[in-house]
Amino acid sequence: MKRNKAVWILVLILLVFFVVEFKGLSHFDIGDENAYFYMGKLVSEGVMPYRDFFFAHPPLKLLVITPIMVLFGFNLIMLKLVPLICTILTAIFLFKIMKLRFNDLSAILTVVLFLFTKRVMLEATYFLGINLTAMFVVIGLYFLVVKRRFLSGVFYGIAAVSGLYAVVPFIVILGFLVFKKRFWRFLLGFLAVFLLVNLLMMMVSTSYIDSVYKYHLIKPKVEGKNFKIIEDMVKENFFLFVLPLLLLLKGNSKGKKKLLLVVSVSLGYLLFLTQIRLFGFYFVLLFPFLAILSGYGLSSVIRRVKNNKIMLMSLLIILGIIFSFSLYNNVKHLYTFDFVDFQGNSKIVDYVKENSDESDKLFGDVLTVPLIALETDRDIAFNLVDSNAMRFLSGSLDFDEELARIKNERVKFVIVRPGQGFGNNQKVADFLNANCRQGLYWDDKYWGEFFVFDCEESSKS
Repeated sequence: MKRNKAVWILVLILLVFFVVEFKGLSHFDIGDENAYFYMGKLVSEGVMPYRDFFFAHPPLKLLVITPIMVLFGFNLIMLKLVPLICTILTAIFLFKIMKLRFNDLSAILTVVLFLFTKRVMLEATYFLGINLTAMFVVIGLYFLVVKRRFLSGVFYGIAAVSGLYAVVPFIVILGFLVFKKRFWRFLLGFLAVFLLVNLLMMMVSTSYIDSVYKYHLIKPKVEGKNFKIIEDMVKENFFLFVLPLLLLLKGNSKGKKKLLLVVSVSLGYLLFLTQIRLFGFYFVLLFPFLAILSGYGLSSVIRRVKNNKIMLMSLLIILGIIFSFSLYNNVKHLYTFDFVDFQGNSKIVDYVKENSDESDKLFGDVLTVPLIALETDRDIAFNLVDSNAMRFLSGSLDFDEELARIKNERVKFVIVRPGQGFGNNQKVADFLNANCRQGLYWDDKYWGEFFVFDCEESSKS
């Protein structure tokens, strides 16, 4: 391919991806992103993470949200543009890496296979921070390819202070460079960022280490689910798991040598995923590496048969049909399930606005309450944004103490989902039935039951 042609194809691919994902920018969802948005709002108001409220991750994702809150307030489109832009930039740097190391065809195939993978499409407008981390990891890989090892280390340091899972590819790459005795600049670049940020946060709060590191060590593990999640990810994103095998079958020895590092990172990260409490979105950090292997493997096959027109056309038709079917199902899933607004949102928002003052406090479900608080301009009681069940199970929070605070400090509304998070505890149910009045009930088609309890009215009466 001519250089300009490849670039224009890239632009077209990115435009198609943006159009497909556009609806997701204005979509109200139930999830952790709401907690991050609210925490970003707190930081924009001068409230300090770790010191004034609990945050279980390094600070960068909140620092990205904060200026948006300052400039635009709670603007869902602007906030959701962040993961989308990060995903697109990741694709651009994947393109640059493959062009430098291989050829235009492998670059285009890598971008397509990465962007239109189901999990990447699902997370592209969902702010969990993984898109941010993946972008910095891939930029770091690009600078490693162009032999700017210190700058590569800097970007891996930035990646690690956005999400600790970035430490895994860093360690694998560091081991690879140690073997080649070319690691000092890479290591120094990483430490320059990682240590500086961690030291600054420790100065902000003595709770930083407990929140970001100790908490994840004391959380109870959920046994037996990881391999089921991995199995589901393989089924949903089978192209990225199957096509790398073509590297073994059709890749030449020179190409295999160039991709040894990428193979090592992929295997190292997969091993890491088997050892932690796993969520599907963690795979977004793995998929750029699998896309590189897939893009190279597929391009190698195409180049091998390019002189046989019948075989080439047959291969392209078969791959085109399979990919089109997969893409259709992915887009259908997005618009049928993922981009469907939380229907109870407006009901709960209207109820809270009509039955409370701006000074009244909310509490409850970590996935729901932050969104309601942002839309109603109400505060979350005690700045306890992260009220997920794992904090209570780990001993980080005590149910009895928090329920006593709700009663003593006159929290207005407690929002719970039975069987989910904070609501998945008999103590909570008993407390709400004894001390609060049920104000609103909503049975959502996709998200289940929601109860809004008025605890202040009950205490007054």
